[in-house]
Amino acid sequence: MLDAAKSQAPMLPQSAQLVVSQSDKLLSVEHTASNASGTQTSKLSYHIDGSPSKNSTTPPGRPPIEFNSTTEWSGRTLVITTNADFNGGFKQVERWTLSPDGKQLTVLGDIAVSGQTATAKMLYDKKP
Repeated sequence: MLDAAKSQAPMLPQSAQLVVSQSDKLLSVEHTASNASGTQTSKLSYHIDGSPSKNSTTPPGRPPIEFNSTTEWSGRTLVITTNADFNGGFKQVERWTLSPDGKQLTVLGDIAVSGQTATAKMLYDKKP
């Protein structure tokens, strides 16, 4: 569950939840976020062995957008780099780090869209 009080982002949702599962080669993520305009859920999969991953989303009233991602490990941090060809270009680099006790996930993100950049820090607490 998102700890909004400890998170910082340009468009911070009112609430958000990540459901994450991992196998030897794949990280599966279901992300649900709610704000004043409603709730949106996305399901993403990443190959954690560094091989390319493809995900897509279909925004309301728009054609699908395909995202191409690669991952790499930097110590205990999983770095996910995602690119897409829309709105003049999209690049996002996320750094996922799990606390030593496994109870908190920190996601640091840098995003560039159409030449505009933003940074986010999202903290998620594991549900008991």
